[in-house]
Amino acid sequence: MIPSKQELSDSDIYVDRQNQIQQEQGRKLLLIILNVLAILVGVEHYISHEADDLFSYFSSAYGILFSLGLVIWSISEAKIIKWQTVSISVAVLSALSWLTIGALLKLNGSTPSYCIYGVIFVVSTILAFFSYPPALYLCLGLGLISGLLSSFFIMPPDYHTDLFKIDTMLLMTGVLLCVLLQRTLTFWYRTAVKHTHKSHCLRDELGTVALIDATTGLQNQKHFNISLTKEVMAARRDNAKLSVIMMNIDSLRLYRMTYGHAATVKMLRRITRCMRRGLFRPRDFIARFSSDEFGIILPGTDYAGARLVANRLKKLILVSCSHTIQAHLGQQVDVHYRVMEWNSAISTHEMKKMITECMVECSAEANGKN
Repeated sequence: MIPSKQELSDSDIYVDRQNQIQQEQGRKLLLIILNVLAILVGVEHYISHEADDLFSYFSSAYGILFSLGLVIWSISEAKIIKWQTVSISVAVLSALSWLTIGALLKLNGSTPSYCIYGVIFVVSTILAFFSYPPALYLCLGLGLISGLLSSFFIMPPDYHTDLFKIDTMLLMTGVLLCVLLQRTLTFWYRTAVKHTHKSHCLRDELGTVALIDATTGLQNQKHFNISLTKEVMAARRDNAKLSVIMMNIDSLRLYRMTYGHAATVKMLRRITRCMRRGLFRPRDFIARFSSDEFGIILPGTDYAGARLVANRLKKLILVSCSHTIQAHLGQQVDVHYRVMEWNSAISTHEMKKMITECMVECSAEANGKN
């Protein structure tokens, strides 16, 4: 699952989301394994003892537990309650299911099967709940300890010693595997989650950096082309207006060659602040193409409205840099712009071609003036 930007911005939210996904997969795995074990135990008992009263009790009890499992599964899929509560509920249900399965195995006298199935139950529980220790300890503790105590209530006294040894062995095995396997899985799981989170954040950061002009903080030409494609599609879908302004500020190149890069960066940032103040709507888009060329996308704006915006930006740019450049270079600053209005007959490719031609015209006009 691809994480959202909100999840990436908060590592705790991302880790909690990954724990939720792991728990959903683990619960499904554990419930499937318990159902398979129940079917195997039921078949084994039916073959050796046929359908007696004990088999009927076992079937009824497990049928009730299976129905509860379906209810919990439906609730978890509907996202009605928190995943932690669902995991605790599944842990209790799994422990009761193992108690039912173990009781039938003990009454059948299937000691080898009881040992094998017990180890399978322990390992499956650890794999299912290792990322959420409360559910893990509850399921193993309730399942194994209740299985140990049940031996003294449902079995004849002659079997108490043997069953006590078996249940004690299962309990010790569960504790040992829980300590070793759970800690190992948790370590590798958390390491993988942190690595994935860092990778997503780095990829998102690199993608953002690749779309931003480092000098001014404005978007670059690559991002301009991406946004233009989206806005053309939106305008075509909504049958809305769309205009683009291309601007060229002459004297900036001469200013850079005369006073250097650092002075030009300060000038560009001053111009950028003024241009941002001249765009009032959040959806208006401004990008820097080259050292003295800028592009503005104005969704929902016709040709007349775009010309008003262009004139307002021109005045702000002249106010921001005209005095400084004229004092240093002894020449006036002029801003050349072209306004284009999109219509439904123009494709995105044609629009980009028109923008390129307008940039050439603006540059030629600026060079001719100079």
